[in-house]
Amino acid sequence: LRIKQNSIVNFETFYLIIVRMSKKAKIEEPVEEVEEEVSVSEEIRAKIESIREELDEVNKEADAKILEVARSFEQKRLPLYKKRNEVFKSIEKFWQKTLKNHLLVRANMTDDDDEALGFCEEVLVEEIPGSKDGFMITFRFKNSPFFSNTELVKSINYSADGPTTYVIKGADIKWKKGYEPAKEEETKSTKGKKRAAAAEASTREYIFFDWLSTSEEEEDGERDRLGEIIHEEIWEDPLQYYLGEVDNEDEDEEGEDEGEFEEGEESGEGEESEQGEDD
Repeated sequence: LRIKQNSIVNFETFYLIIVRMSKKAKIEEPVEEVEEEVSVSEEIRAKIESIREELDEVNKEADAKILEVARSFEQKRLPLYKKRNEVFKSIEKFWQKTLKNHLLVRANMTDDDDEALGFCEEVLVEEIPGSKDGFMITFRFKNSPFFSNTELVKSINYSADGPTTYVIKGADIKWKKGYEPAKEEETKSTKGKKRAAAAEASTREYIFFDWLSTSEEEEDGERDRLGEIIHEEIWEDPLQYYLGEVDNEDEDEEGEDEGEFEEGEESGEGEESEQGEDD
């Protein structure tokens, strides 16, 4: 339907034009198609399953070769990592600041953890020989008032049974008197003789060093998040974390959701309230 240029169309005619155009432009509703059932014979299914098993064997062989090559290059990297560490030793409190600048690590640190890490002069991450993706983290310390150890090692070895089956061995920390973690009963308010004993007891609280000293064996558990952060994120380029060049605010929000650090804060608030009542 055409309207000649400069022609005058009254309202009724214009309305009819619009109605006719809308009818022509009407879109038909799609017809729902009935899906046809499909199936394969047992013979075909068996053939496919046999081929799948052969592919699995080839994939296992490929994984073993890839691991072998990766381990060989890891041995080539190790002298360079140690050479890099010698440079880091010239920077005052390098590892304390580097670890603290990763927001998820910081969320798992108390003031006592922070102070104790100030004596850490070297961190070394190494792959565990013969393990698919196991690793160990070695922390070396100069003379520290916190503990007599000069070296603390945390190993995380994932089993071949599955990515979430693992064995974790923590460090045996030899705490010095007055720096050992506070015991639960010593953090509660006491009266009389117990109050005097509690005054001499340690009130130190640790989260990072508690993780460092924890040993466990888990099946179908979650991977060690803190260990993997050091292994996969910080160790690749520690300097960028020391300089604060990495933006990990999104990861920090995830850490807050986990509530690891918040539990420590809650326990601290509870202690303050109990002390207030005792006073």
